[in-house]
This record gives sequence, structure tokens and C-alpha cells, in this order.
Amino acid sequence: DDNQLEAWPEFFPEHGRYRITTAENFERGLPLGLIHATSRAMLRDRVRSLREANVYEAQRYRHVLGQPLIGP
Repeated sequence: DDNQLEAWPEFFPEHGRYRITTAENFERGLPLGLIHATSRAMLRDRVRSLREANVYEAQRYRHVLGQPLIGP
């Protein structure tokens, strides 16, 4: 878990299948998965999209400590 995502697809066979589904879908026999890959190339694409496409703006949070003043 050293952020070596590019090495992850190499743990799978070239034409293997990788699927993540919910426990509810599994119990009901529903084939829909959250992630479904049918090759190592698709897993490489997944890693690439995580690195390059899923870019989010930096988050900022503000905590209000005490009573806020609400005016007219």
C-alpha cells in the first residue's frame, strides 16, 4: 500500500476478470457490479483514470465554534 497502483494490474492474468459488487447484489444474484474489468488492460485503464481523470479541487472546511450571529 505504497501508492504503487501501476503494479496492481500485474497481479491478474491477461484475460482475467475483476468485479466489485455490493453484498445485496451478490445475495440476489444480480450481475451488476460497481467495477467490472475483463482484462489486465482494463485494470491499467482504471489506474490511469484514477491518476489522471479523477482530479478534484482541493477541499476546504470551516468549523463554526460558538454561536453564529444572525442579523436582519
